[in-house]
Amino acid sequence: MANSNKRLKMTSLSHLSGIRQTDTPPDSGTSSPSLDSAPSPQPKRTSKKSPRTASDKLVTVNIKINKSDKEWLAATASRIRENNADPVPPNQRVYPQHLIGVAIAVLKQSDVNWDEVQNIQDLREQLNLLDH
Repeated sequence: MANSNKRLKMTSLSHLSGIRQTDTPPDSGTSSPSLDSAPSPQPKRTSKKSPRTASDKLVTVNIKINKSDKEWLAATASRIRENNADPVPPNQRVYPQHLIGVAIAVLKQSDVNWDEVQNIQDLREQLNLLDH
């Protein structure tokens, strides 16, 4: 009984945070990584969009980054949210994990010869990031 009460409280808090926990894509048509990939107890909404494939399923990744980079991500995401004069629906708000997702997309689309990359210095050179 205690576990069900605890779960209800956690669900309520995450529901209020605006971060999606379902495996259904947001209404905006863009994917937004969630902080928790646990299924939501709410009924799944029907959508005209096709369901996610196994490779599109959101997963939690634990990474370590510099404190200054974490602060930059948070400040940048906040700045982006403040750019909106009108209220933005929760599933369209920008958070640091969205910026990381965009960075992954940039790497995927970059003109890097991945067969030549042996270390982070090689990658920085191919991306012309030598001064960092």
